[in-house]
Amino acid sequence: MHQEYVFPVKIDEVYFENWVAGIRGGGSGTNFHIRFSQGLPKEIKIQQLYFRGKVESLQPIDNFNYLVSFKGNANWDRADIMESDFQKKQIL
Repeated sequence: MHQEYVFPVKIDEVYFENWVAGIRGGGSGTNFHIRFSQGLPKEIKIQQLYFRGKVESLQPIDNFNYLVSFKGNANWDRADIMESDFQKKQIL
């Protein structure tokens, strides 16, 4: 028999914001926000979020709010992109 798990804290709000820096080479990304109705119990640790094929760590803002920042590919300095591609090739 399948037992259903119920998360012990209500999630009040979940949303994400895409952003692009206002200066050339300033980068871009997505900020993902989660707000709980109350603080999480000490025995519960939310470590990572999977969103649109990417995984990142959660950063607590306070007891109720968490933020996850995903880097984007738009508006990066060409030198940063070339260095990133070079590092990927070195790993492979």
